[in-house]
Amino acid sequence: MKTRFFEIALCVLILTVASHAESARSLVYQAYDTPDDAAAIELFSQALKEDSDFIYAYVGRGLRKQQQGDLTGAIEDFNEAIERNHLFRDAYFWRAKAKQQKGDDAGYNADIAVAEQLAQKSDFALIELDRTVEKYPKDAQVYLDRARYKKHKKQFKGAVEDYNQYFLCVGRPQNPLVIFERANAKKAMGDVEGALNDYSTTIRMFPDNATAYEKRATLRRQVGDIQGATADMEMLRLLQHTRKITQIEKLSRVIEDADAPSHLLLLRSKLWLEVGDSTNALRDARQYLQMFPNDHYAKRLEKDALQTVKPHPVSKNDQ
Repeated sequence: MKTRFFEIALCVLILTVASHAESARSLVYQAYDTPDDAAAIELFSQALKEDSDFIYAYVGRGLRKQQQGDLTGAIEDFNEAIERNHLFRDAYFWRAKAKQQKGDDAGYNADIAVAEQLAQKSDFALIELDRTVEKYPKDAQVYLDRARYKKHKKQFKGAVEDYNQYFLCVGRPQNPLVIFERANAKKAMGDVEGALNDYSTTIRMFPDNATAYEKRATLRRQVGDIQGATADMEMLRLLQHTRKITQIEKLSRVIEDADAPSHLLLLRSKLWLEVGDSTNALRDARQYLQMFPNDHYAKRLEKDALQTVKPHPVSKNDQ
């Protein structure tokens, strides 16, 4: 499993690769998404065959080598990145870490000192992103990359501006995730009304998106709009209820066709409880208990259903 250090390093790197050849860029994106270090190293190497000056491929490969324990190989890759750009602060930092692991304290201190000096002078990653935007002013992805980087650096006003440019390029987004990102940036800079507008826009574009109602309800409650928050929470419950009914219908079809439905009955029983149908929840739990009488989870479902199930009225014929 990767350490937190490597996760953060790769997250920052992936924001700044857009200016390179499409084939090399694609390989690097694949490498970042590949959990296996050896496979990722091979992808980074292929990218460097396509673009030998791709410094992020060098540092990405170096980080994976470092993760594998190949500290010499990692340092060689960081050297290649630094040779191609002596102002690349992060490469000095990563090389320092590798040197420290090798026991080279003097080398570690020297690289850290350079990294700190460069940090005071400029933000190399942002400079690269600015150059990319200048080179590809109609490419939506580069605005999104820069927006996310600025948001990561807490430069929220600039992030919102880049999110706006992204939407101008793409028009209607395929999903609401980037709208949520912009809303979060607006909230962080104190633009609560702007964030609420983003959630409302999401609801207009994606009326079945439960998360948008939940986020808007939370923000409305924070600004004192209790009535609006209550309405949103009611809509959220309705959407969740509808979604669970759909899941129950799908499970029912599978159960009907299965030779031995077993655990699917427990899934359906739990969903029945969540939508308020204790009778059907009890039926599924007991049917499962007939097959597995000692199952603790099924017994708990049975108990929960019995607590809320409505007793049948007694007819005159039963008296």
